[in-house]
Amino acid sequence: MRIFVVICGLLICRGPLMAQDNHYWSQMGGISAGLLGGSAIAGLKDNSSLYYNAAAMSFVNNPSISIGANTYRLRLLNIDRAFGEDLNTFSNQFVINPDLIGGLLFSKKNDILRFGYAINTRFLSQNHTQFQSVRNLENGDQFVGDFDIRSKTMETWFNSANSYKLNDHSALGYTLILAIRSQHYSNFIGTKIIPSNDQSEVARMDSRIDYNYWNVKGLLRLSYALDYERFRLGWNVTLPSLNLFGRAFAKREYSLVNNPNLLNDLPSDLVVTGNQERINAKHKYPFSTGLGASFKLNNKDWIHFSTEMFLPVEKYSIFNSDNELVAFPKGSFDSLAVLFPEEVTFMELNDAADFVINFSVGYENFISDNWGILAGFRTDFNKGKAPIYSFGEMTPNKSQLDIFHLSGGAWGYYKEQKVTAGLEVGLSPQKQMRQWVNFNNPNSPDYPLTGAPEFNATASQLILRIFLGIEINFVHKPKEIK
Repeated sequence: MRIFVVICGLLICRGPLMAQDNHYWSQMGGISAGLLGGSAIAGLKDNSSLYYNAAAMSFVNNPSISIGANTYRLRLLNIDRAFGEDLNTFSNQFVINPDLIGGLLFSKKNDILRFGYAINTRFLSQNHTQFQSVRNLENGDQFVGDFDIRSKTMETWFNSANSYKLNDHSALGYTLILAIRSQHYSNFIGTKIIPSNDQSEVARMDSRIDYNYWNVKGLLRLSYALDYERFRLGWNVTLPSLNLFGRAFAKREYSLVNNPNLLNDLPSDLVVTGNQERINAKHKYPFSTGLGASFKLNNKDWIHFSTEMFLPVEKYSIFNSDNELVAFPKGSFDSLAVLFPEEVTFMELNDAADFVINFSVGYENFISDNWGILAGFRTDFNKGKAPIYSFGEMTPNKSQLDIFHLSGGAWGYYKEQKVTAGLEVGLSPQKQMRQWVNFNNPNSPDYPLTGAPEFNATASQLILRIFLGIEINFVHKPKEIK
């Protein structure tokens, strides 16, 4: 059994977890906007303007504050052959997701300037996959493979927005955003060969990664809005983020016991480990621009369109430890290092992002002045398809699935307050993807240093989300809400 062939692949340690922080449009800004598929760049005349288009605040009918705005998300992920032939995995995660909570203020004496404030969850992802495979080998030995990866990511945006009304039909706006991000990731992959002969020794390999970091960055979003009785237009531009400060903790260890010494003259026993606290950390958000248009179909119906383009982010280092590694035997890391390209650092976490365009369409029907219905569709393409990472380096967990969301709900007034509720379904069609680990075949071309990886696994997922929100108005409900 060539256990080291397995080790070569496990050194990569970048299992393609289905993390939704690899999607720009997984989180929407506002309950009504979410049920319309995010088609809110042209303005919905509610507090969602604080996130999508600050200029559209100039055309909101009345000031209000949104509270109790939450979504409840259940995510079901199925991967066939994730760990080898007939070794499948199924997982589910339930997350309570705080949505946009904010308010809008303006003066009756001077309605040219308006001010808004909001807090919204921009990214929220939580994943845990655990698996063990035990099987008998042809020579009577037992092979045991263990896989355990956990990841939790959250990014919250604090928004301060202003709009300036140019005339009765157009306005300019800007939003200052303070983004606070945190991520915790732990990864353990191990293999053991347990001999049938009690006189023989166990051969094993363990690979562990554990890091967490937090980061604070600033963003500026500029916007423009046109508003007519039967037509609305919105445009926004978000400049690349400005890194402010951040810190990280990282630990990584690789150990090998009873290596058969088949490759690279590595010693039979090997330990390489390192850890460091208070590493500088940064995270990047790309330049993006969005365009939206809304059309009134008749006296009650509106149809909304939005699209947003995100430029790629070149590969960069989130953090990089400069602590000296501990190795046993002392010279063993020099032997191990030849497996790595020169630019790869054992304790460095890198990231990159692909070019992405998403689009959405929403339908809004005002049944009466007191209630209405909402429906929407949006794409949610993942941004991690293009970057190619070097052998041996740490990388964030990456989704390989695109998601398509369908949503529907209703709003109504109860004691002068607007209540909105609905349901969203997200679907990822079946897609071939790379196996996480092939515990059935250690000689699989997924793991040797040469040869192209095989995409033998098939993944699909279902996401269910419940929306619930309320707007508390500072003044009585306006007569004209359509």
